[in-house]
Amino acid sequence: MTVGMSSLLVLAAAVIEMQWGNAGLVSIEQTLVIWVSVAVLSAAGAAVEMIVRAYRMDENAQSMVWQVHRSLLMAIGPCLIVGVVLTVALHRLAGSIEADEAWKIQMLLPGIWSMVYALGLCNCLRHLPRWSFVAAGYFLLAGAAAFFVSASGATSIGWQMVLLFGVGQSLLAIALYWSLERVNG
Repeated sequence: MTVGMSSLLVLAAAVIEMQWGNAGLVSIEQTLVIWVSVAVLSAAGAAVEMIVRAYRMDENAQSMVWQVHRSLLMAIGPCLIVGVVLTVALHRLAGSIEADEAWKIQMLLPGIWSMVYALGLCNCLRHLPRWSFVAAGYFLLAGAAAFFVSASGATSIGWQMVLLFGVGQSLLAIALYWSLERVNG
């Protein structure tokens, strides 16, 4: 449920970004505020859902669930660090060049984030339902394609995020629902 809701959050954030951008280009700082907020809200929602579900289980099941969550965090952690470091480095680089060139760096962020997220998902595939590989592959290939789209300046970051994370998270939500929720009721 929370993975699916994150798709809607991405769409809402893209609309907000487009509203901010009506007067011109959205600054890299505004872009980071919007999309980091989306990531934090999505992660917080997922964490709350995991905690609530875990406390509804018996003690043995809770122990297993917490072990899987620790394993997932160990698999995702390095990818998160890479994503943060790349984002900070690109932000610093964008601050040192002219504004009309900085947008090129800003446009690279969605593709970078998508591919980093794909690596995190790939690291977690042994803990996720079988069809989750489709979402991981989508994030990787769509992130790579985003570099070519962003190089042409053909789209906004908001629409890139909708196409990358809105669609990708929807695919992941479908895989999770189909494999877990539908089966377990």
